Amino acid sequence: MSVKCSTWAWGLAISNSSRKLVLLALADRANDDGECWLGMASLEAKCSMSRRTVIRALADLEAAGLIGDSDWLALVGQLNAEPSQERAA
Repeated sequence: MSVKCSTWAWGLAISNSSRKLVLLALADRANDDGECWLGMASLEAKCSMSRRTVIRALADLEAAGLIGDSDWLALVGQLNAEPSQERAA
């Protein structure tokens, strides 16, 4: 768990609760470099959401530039962004 990533995620203004919860779940499992290895089934269970809802939230977070998509989901370089900065998500 990375306190840095979790603090960053908590500080973001994200109006959609599904997106916020998915981002917090990813941040909770991220290392200090923002890398996260969390399987879809684990993410669904951790967030108490359907696969479809999780996938939609991930797509929206990626479109907003808050996460990147690779072989693993990874938080990307906004770790230095101001927590009060408004996001499109």
